[in-house]
Amino acid sequence: MSQKPSVPALQLSDEQRTKIREAVAAAHSDASFALKKAKPAQNFEPSIGATLPKGLTPHPLPRPLIYEIPLLKRYAYVKFKDEVLIVNPMTRKIVEMFPIG
Repeated sequence: MSQKPSVPALQLSDEQRTKIREAVAAAHSDASFALKKAKPAQNFEPSIGATLPKGLTPHPLPRPLIYEIPLLKRYAYVKFKDEVLIVNPMTRKIVEMFPIG
């Protein structure tokens, strides 16, 4: 058995992206650069496969969304500069990203 558990590949439909966008839009979880530890992340340019800088904290996806799209239970998200970043919380790598609006 592998000592490095992996998460399944994430293939989201446009409808699923819309549901995620709606679910996280109301959450007050936007990345803030007010804290000293987050300042270095301010210039981060997100891309699929990139690792989140230490100053950014991923949040669990809302439970109702996880019940609707069970695959998401293994992922977390960050709202960063008008983007939703879906992250593998074990590796902190971005596996999906799309605009909030």
